[in-house]
Amino acid sequence: MSLMAPESRDRVKNWTEIVEDYSERKLTYDTDKLAAMSGVASEIQNMTGNEYFAGIWKEDLLSQLLWKVRDPEYSICIQPYTAPTWSWASINGSISYNLENLSSE
Repeated sequence: MSLMAPESRDRVKNWTEIVEDYSERKLTYDTDKLAAMSGVASEIQNMTGNEYFAGIWKEDLLSQLLWKVRDPEYSICIQPYTAPTWSWASINGSISYNLENLSSE
């Protein structure tokens, strides 16, 4: 049984797909990662009232922390500091989410 409402589950799935795709991009400046996503996040926050922290939504905090690096050999922590280590934005490399527990039953 899923603990998350269907509309919340859909929003999380959409956001995680955007982040997974975005994490594969090569940015000129790694420090632009969260700034570039802020426009999308701002629109979502205006529509939902959900709070946004360093690439992760407060309402969906547990599921948003279920990310992992796809290829650890080619991923590095961004230096200097750009995001907390618990955020996908702290990694320069492709990430994916493990959202199997969010599927509806």
